[in-house]
Amino acid sequence: MKKTSFDIFIEKQMKNKEFEKSYEKEYKRLTMAYELTQLRKRAKMTREQVAQKVGTSSNIISRIENGRQNFSLDMILKLADVFNKHLEIRLV
Repeated sequence: MKKTSFDIFIEKQMKNKEFEKSYEKEYKRLTMAYELTQLRKRAKMTREQVAQKVGTSSNIISRIENGRQNFSLDMILKLADVFNKHLEIRLV
């Protein structure tokens, strides 16, 4: 597959350790946001329903799903419970 100009740009930027660290952090946040959104949709639940079950507002759930909200381990555990999932954390 041919590299795009964006691919080349990111490749160059990743040589900067500070950029790389920020990029990886944001990637993880957006991956978690995507996973939570997919879980909610598969469960056929609205943001309002999820919010009610975890004791927060639908606005907070929306911000989490859009990667614009920091969230605690407690919140992740509550969300995992809503979707009948368990949480695995690994430090590697």
